[in-house]
Amino acid sequence: MVAEVIISPAVERELEAIGDYIAQSNQPAALKLVLAIRARCDSLTLMPERGALYGLNHRRLIEGPYQIIYRIEISDEAEATVIIVAVHHSRRRPLEL
Repeated sequence: MVAEVIISPAVERELEAIGDYIAQSNQPAALKLVLAIRARCDSLTLMPERGALYGLNHRRLIEGPYQIIYRIEISDEAEATVIIVAVHHSRRRPLEL
């Protein structure tokens, strides 16, 4: 199954904030991390169900200290869409979804 991956606007803002924060001390590391998170999100096109369950309707992947939280929606035509709903540092309090 090949799925479309959609990164929500809130996650886009969060990625920008993560990059800006890390870039204050190490700009190359900030770029590397943000690109790695985006690549991990994009990798869900081929195997969207590989992430561990997170709550009742979500899954998660890990990239460095960050959790990528997503849900899978299946259309009537059995086409999958992966919606990235959060990128969350693992040291923060778990998200309630």
